[in-house]
Amino acid sequence: MKEKILILPVAVLVLVGLIWVVAFFGGGEPPVPAAHIPQEKHSAKTASSLGTEPAHRTPGQPAAPAPRPAPAKGEDAISGILSDQSLDFPAAVDRLLKLLPSLDEEAQAEVSNHISNLSDDKKAGEWTPLLVANRLPTAAQEVLFNDLLNRPHELTMPALSAIADATSHPQQKESREILDVLYGTPPPGTTWAVWVAARMKEEPQ
Repeated sequence: MKEKILILPVAVLVLVGLIWVVAFFGGGEPPVPAAHIPQEKHSAKTASSLGTEPAHRTPGQPAAPAPRPAPAKGEDAISGILSDQSLDFPAAVDRLLKLLPSLDEEAQAEVSNHISNLSDDKKAGEWTPLLVANRLPTAAQEVLFNDLLNRPHELTMPALSAIADATSHPQQKESREILDVLYGTPPPGTTWAVWVAARMKEEPQ
């Protein structure tokens, strides 16, 4: 019994000694855990390294809406004329003709189509002199020249012959080709206007 009582304190002393030896010879400073980098800072650093800055916005503030594209020049004026219930077709055509020079080429072609659609033969006869005199923008000239080809014979032929005699008209060549097919080439020294008028008189009524 006495021996058992002596063994217990010895065992405790041995255990304490082993713990001290392990701590003294095999110990070291415990590893320092890596610092935790908040996600926000990491994201900001990444954006900075890419040469961009993160967007700064007050929490809860909605993003600014994308800017609307500016309307094409003259678009409001065109819409205003076409939607004006106080204007009849001839008056609308007059307003559109006045608007033409202030528009870009694309808008001029659009307006010329409106002029064509809103013009009866009488109104077409009013703007035809502008076409013959080459006083309309190029885009309008092309659209209204094609419109003229579908007008009555007595309006179209004199206009084509006048254009055929013009030295620098953009539709001169096309006018001559059309008249040549219909009436043939005028004799030397004879203008297209005189030749066409004479040939038209020979046509059956």
